[in-house]
Amino acid sequence: MDTHEVRLITVSREFGAGGSELAAALGARLAWRVLDHDLVHRVAERLRIDAGTVEHLDEHPPSVLARIGSVLIIPQPDLYGVAALTDYPSPDAIARASHAVIEEMGKSPPLIVVGHGAQCIFANRHDTLHVRVIAPVKHRLA
Repeated sequence: MDTHEVRLITVSREFGAGGSELAAALGARLAWRVLDHDLVHRVAERLRIDAGTVEHLDEHPPSVLARIGSVLIIPQPDLYGVAALTDYPSPDAIARASHAVIEEMGKSPPLIVVGHGAQCIFANRHDTLHVRVIAPVKHRLA
């Protein structure tokens, strides 16, 4: 069996299971960088948009109905005084930027990445440990 030194850890988690807390504690203990909530700010900088816009869509893809609605409702900027649709980033653009930021940061390990599909992004890296954090429903609700 071929073994490799772990230089990157991905943490996928159920909502409320404590994945972010685990990653922060592990990062502090190992003295590794942790990419978690800061990803929102990095993506906002990359796209030159407000972090609140990115945060609203972060790990919350729009429903099919929302996607259809965004295509059907095309405001006329001259008539309504609103920004053109091109002024708003698409959820897909935010997802692509998130993916790019995660890949770029992964080039400089050691690193711990929380969520955002990092276990898929780094699925073929031999120096990566993938951790899934789950918890009983009672704990997650608390």
